[in-house]
Order: sequence, then structure tokens, then C-alpha cells
Amino acid sequence: MKNGVSARKIERELEKFCPMTEFQEGQPIYNPNDQEKVAYLIQKGRVKLFHLDESGKRLTLSILGKGGLFGEMALVGSGHRESSAEAMEGCTCWKIERGELLMRAKSQPEMVLGLLQLFLKRMAEIQERLKEMVFKDLETRLARTLLHLTEKHGHRRENVWEIDLKITHQELAELVGGTRENVTTILNRFESEELISKQRFQISITDLDGLTERASVGEKISKN
Repeated sequence: MKNGVSARKIERELEKFCPMTEFQEGQPIYNPNDQEKVAYLIQKGRVKLFHLDESGKRLTLSILGKGGLFGEMALVGSGHRESSAEAMEGCTCWKIERGELLMRAKSQPEMVLGLLQLFLKRMAEIQERLKEMVFKDLETRLARTLLHLTEKHGHRRENVWEIDLKITHQELAELVGGTRENVTTILNRFESEELISKQRFQISITDLDGLTERASVGEKISKN
């Protein structure tokens, strides 16, 4: 973690008092209004945070990997959750209970500060994505999302960046606030322009500079 408490230091402190819990692929971790006052830090695997509107439409807020903190709002205030969390793959998490964390806040302030930094970083990322929903068109949002996923979950193999994340077109649509059909159309366009290559559940960036250029334009002129 840049300019803050290292991720490994946070993990070492959590190991002293937090139990580990495992979730299977597709397993719900929590839902809105759950009363359990716990947060989670991912030790292995990936978790999707999302919100469902009244019509049942899903908006994905974040996809988190190792070192990702989620559920932290249950540690403060009334403890009510306003989003849902689901395991995207088999994952292992530290379970951080509110009472235990409060007991250790004075003796381990650096750990609490580190968790706060993780929370603030994710909130900033969500705020940036919400701004994109308002001001950027769907094609630009999708390009920026692919770059973000590459940064968080990608690895380089020769001149190609592979996104090490099994993700469907529907899940991408839920990330960018579009329809599956429109997202598929844009992905096909990106592929025809040799910006990306795609296989079933797998996307690779073949022209990082070109996709970055595409992500830097595109003020919204119509609703997608």
C-alpha cells in the first residue's frame, strides 16, 4: 500500500485475532439490511459488491481481489448494509468483528488506519465510476472499466495484457451501467479494431495504448 500501512502488516495484525472464513463460487456473503456487525478482508479469491434496484436490475459497485476490504459500513452506525456481496470464485477472508476491532483500536492504531485507508481508496474508486456513469458514454465507460480490470486483475504476457478474471458480458454490463447487448456490440467493435481479444469468459488487451486513447474521450451525449 503506497504512502500508508503495508498490506502485509495489516494481515499480520489480523492473524492475531480474526478467524478465517471460506466462501464457494457464487455464494452470497451478505445482503442489504443484514444485522451482522462484521467486515471482511480478502486473503484469497475475488468478491463482487453490487446493488439491486427495485426492479431487480443489478449494478456492480466493485470487484475486489486479494487485500480488498468490504462490508466495513457494518462496523459503524446502525450496522445496516445497503449493498450485497457475493463470491465470484472460491475465496478465503478474514472476518473482522466490530467488538474485537474496537477493543484493539488503541493498542493497534496502525492496523485500524490501514483498514481506513483501504476503505477510503475504494470509496474514491466508486465515486469516480459514478461520475463516469453521468458524464461518459457507454463505449468510454467500457474502455475505462477494461483498463481498471487490467490494473487490478491483469498480468502481462509478451505484448498482451490478460485479465485474470472470469467475467461474462452480462457482468461487464452490470459494471458499466449498460445492457448486455450493447456491451457485446462494443466488445465486438474493440475486437475488430484489434484493441482486445476475447474468448469465453476471458478478455485480453492487445493494444493497451489504443484502448487508453479510447478511454480518454467520449463525453456522454445520449443515454445508454
